[in-house]
Amino acid sequence: MKVWIRDKEGLEAVYWIKRKRTVILGWFTAPKLVAESVGLTMDVPYHIHFTYPLDGDYHFSLKFKDPHTGIEVYQNVYCDRITRKKITAAGPSKSVSRRVGNYGGLAVLMPEHRPRRLDDYLDETAFFSFATSALPIRDGIHIRKSKIRNTDDPGEDDLVIDVTPLRTGTVNISAHLVGKGVFLAWPPEKYSWSRCDDSKFPNVLLRAIFWPDTTAQSS
Repeated sequence: MKVWIRDKEGLEAVYWIKRKRTVILGWFTAPKLVAESVGLTMDVPYHIHFTYPLDGDYHFSLKFKDPHTGIEVYQNVYCDRITRKKITAAGPSKSVSRRVGNYGGLAVLMPEHRPRRLDDYLDETAFFSFATSALPIRDGIHIRKSKIRNTDDPGEDDLVIDVTPLRTGTVNISAHLVGKGVFLAWPPEKYSWSRCDDSKFPNVLLRAIFWPDTTAQSS
């Protein structure tokens, strides 16, 4: 499933999450946050995604290439460790460090506990929330663009959020894994959206809500 933002300038995918046989993968747009937290400039291309495998060893993965040195960096942040691989002209190098006390980089996005196994959601009232993405809206335009290439159109299972009638505020997008017997309350706000893949457990739930900037609208 994808979340799309439709604004006055067009249509753009800003969040996706998909289920495979033994893993759940996802991506969300937070280019400024990620670039600042790992010490990159915004002009350095990078790829980031999260992975929730069957055994619960949830982690974020980051890949980028230094435009000055040509060094490729692959970094994975887990609940208890950080792995890093560099590929240079001399060959690859790998390192593993404990995460204890390390809150830099992608560690700000990762919980410090290991989530349960995916098959635990079959029989338990389990619930898990992924990192939330906050998208600023100004006069019907999404003012921070993502890094997803839109090579297709929204599918029937995707969530399309039309922000063209909105003024100034923030759209908060979140994704959750929901186990058997879990029911989530959802505020009856005018500008709220949700989509759920309930084909199997854990259910994959996408939610979004628009919070207006009352200060901006009253001025």
